Amino acid sequence: LVDKQDPTLINSVPDPVIIRGKKDKFYFIPVNIEGEVEHFDSISNMLDAFYFNRDTFEKIKQRAKDLTIFIKNELDKNRNKLDKLVDELANAIDNDIHRIKGEVMLANLHILKKGMTEIELQNFYTNEPMKIHLNPLLTPSENANRFFNKYQKAKKAISHIKSQIKLTKNEIEYFDLLSEQISTASVND
Repeated sequence: LVDKQDPTLINSVPDPVIIRGKKDKFYFIPVNIEGEVEHFDSISNMLDAFYFNRDTFEKIKQRAKDLTIFIKNELDKNRNKLDKLVDELANAIDNDIHRIKGEVMLANLHILKKGMTEIELQNFYTNEPMKIHLNPLLTPSENANRFFNKYQKAKKAISHIKSQIKLTKNEIEYFDLLSEQISTASVND
């Protein structure tokens, strides 16, 4: 049966080759197939190279998949962190009200008494009444200082939060770039 097809194949000398193309293939005897032909001195060496490359390719695919999952997790984590930092920044910026409450309380120390839980005072910035909750265990000046301390803490937090936002944005940009590179990478990369 083989003699009728091509008698030269039976008499041919083994020429182990891997033909590289869309899908790599290996042959033990000479064939005429288009692609990049890689010759080997023995069938054993050819099989080693073929299966080693296939195994390497699978390992690379698995590592790329692992990296893609890692990068996605890092992007999600950093985007959530950025959302929280933006909210914290907005809250810190809005904490100017604590300074105003402290100033209004200092201007009205003569009205305040230790043990009060709440007082309504005139906000001299807006000329509107302002309800202020007090700690009954603190003196009037200690209550005013409590609001100034909250204001100072928020003011210091603003610069820290801004630097954290910048770092987080840089992380997001970095992981976006890595994600793009992995999605366009070849096996050789």
